Amino acid sequence: MGDKTNSRSMIYAKPFFYYSERYKTDEKTTYNTGEKLSEKELEKHFGIRIIRFEFSKPIKNKFK
Repeated sequence: MGDKTNSRSMIYAKPFFYYSERYKTDEKTTYNTGEKLSEKELEKHFGIRIIRFEFSKPIKNKFK
């Protein structure tokens, strides 16, 4: 975090929804899986409808 970033993916990326699931097959094995979901998939599978996105102005950090 900071005032500037060199990561183009953070600067130009659009917001998205990511479904993540973690499960165990036995005592020692845990799996993590996930996928990006579209707004239509979000509504179809979970009943969530996005009306709008609101983002605050970026915070500027000042370090001395």
